[in-house]
Amino acid sequence: MKYKEEIDERMIKGGIPGASIAYFKPGEPIRPEVIGKTDVYFETPGAKVEPDTKFGAASLSKAVFSYLVLKMISDKKFTKPFTLDTPISEILPIQDFYKNNLGKGVSKDFIEEANKITPRMVLSHSSGIPINGAPRLEFPPGTAYSYGNTALYYLQKAIEKDQNMSLEKLAKAEIFQPLNMVHSSFVAPGSTEDKSHAANTLHTTPSDYARLTSAWMQVCGLIKMSENPTNENQKDSITSRYILTETGFFYYNKLDSTLHQIKLDQSKLEELQHRFAEVTEDKPINNLSDEQLAEVTLVTEHTHKNETLHEAFKPQISLMTDQWAKDLKVSDKDRQHLAWGLGFGLQLDEQGKVTTAFHSGDMNQWRGWVAMDMETKSSVVLLANGNEELNKSPHGYGHVLAELIVGPEVKLEHAFNWFFQKFGLAKNVEPGWKEGEEERTAVIGKYVESRLSALNSSVELKKTLVMEPTRKDNLSDLGTESEDRAVTLEHKHSTETYKVAPTGQKITQRFKSRVLDEIRPVEPEVTESQQGKEHSSPSPFQTTLKPKLPGED
Repeated sequence: MKYKEEIDERMIKGGIPGASIAYFKPGEPIRPEVIGKTDVYFETPGAKVEPDTKFGAASLSKAVFSYLVLKMISDKKFTKPFTLDTPISEILPIQDFYKNNLGKGVSKDFIEEANKITPRMVLSHSSGIPINGAPRLEFPPGTAYSYGNTALYYLQKAIEKDQNMSLEKLAKAEIFQPLNMVHSSFVAPGSTEDKSHAANTLHTTPSDYARLTSAWMQVCGLIKMSENPTNENQKDSITSRYILTETGFFYYNKLDSTLHQIKLDQSKLEELQHRFAEVTEDKPINNLSDEQLAEVTLVTEHTHKNETLHEAFKPQISLMTDQWAKDLKVSDKDRQHLAWGLGFGLQLDEQGKVTTAFHSGDMNQWRGWVAMDMETKSSVVLLANGNEELNKSPHGYGHVLAELIVGPEVKLEHAFNWFFQKFGLAKNVEPGWKEGEEERTAVIGKYVESRLSALNSSVELKKTLVMEPTRKDNLSDLGTESEDRAVTLEHKHSTETYKVAPTGQKITQRFKSRVLDEIRPVEPEVTESQQGKEHSSPSPFQTTLKPKLPGED
């Protein structure tokens, strides 16, 4: 393992008992690597981490849900015409979602605007619904980026209503079974299907998740066989592939684990044999280039690429519109090189070409990263746990491993700069790293608290960021040394009154760096009756551990 000594040092100093990693490269088996032990919440605490040991995926759940939505749209699985740009309200009106799932009333103006929200807006975090679920839009839908969970929960409930099926059952049928993700589930250990949440309840292994990345990047190979293929002898393939024999041409689609023959006359079959004469049973093409795929399409009229799934890797909203990052002085250079796709953050080169897709995860003790190189079609997945006894709460510092494990595999310079500065997290374990993180995130916590307070009470999004005295060297990246500064968002909102659910949990020093669920979830106080149980925070800034459902106390 690269940087083993440095990784071991960071795990010890960061109180990280265990980590699990998977590397994928076209044409090679998924390569798992494991370090350390399970945490205190695991069913067998202190056990050696194995490749099939499940970890909480936290916000990496969001990308899996995005894949589910895109695949169902591509396969036309909905009971009525439904695309990425169909208002979700055609299945589930926004007022019904707020009433039945969040216990909140909404204004007429909010209904009018929010009923325009589409799956594309939700999956790119541009719906305008704020992170605390307040029934007031931060901005007109589709015009800016603001990360959150509530909009995802809205889309989840709409899909469950349309299909009359739970998220877990849908994911199992559309993703886990076809991709052989046998260690994956949206039902957290000790929980039930009705508590599954698209934003953060996935439990999985890095190897399972790497299978998803290979399918999603639509890696496709070409092999030759002396006999006709069968579903049985193709099922272990990690990627889709064309199979060329002396008598036929076949396509194995890994997305749904199906095999079918492409009917060709003899002249076209011979043309394929000629074009791919260098391919043998022992020397397949593991990753057909765009040019080679075009050759196959030219001869066979068969298209491999699923354009709907590929939408995930097209920039949908620039992170130049990320007001939070702008207020906290994340550089224009970094934000100009970043956008959000459908389920992933995207890093762009100087010409605006997508080079990397990525996502982070952060919830309770779990930390995670996934990154995909869109040129080589390789990927790396990191999941880490946290030592509650050392950290005094369901908390973890697994992000300090990212630059040593994920960074060397995939280009993430701008993504790392944006992430670590925006959320105030420690990148490594240099002297004073933990104190620095606590100070930075305390300031960011106050910023978020003021922003949410404004959404709940003010006519316009104008608020004051009160900065406590702190070590200025640790706050230099935040771009200010004053104890208070005004932050103004330009979008105005309806003044019509609406009912507001009980306010969320107060952000305190205990909250530390948990400003968002995942990338900063509020951490509930652990009562004596909850000791030893896993906690989830499906909707951020709530006093309950999940959205309250009708009939619940």
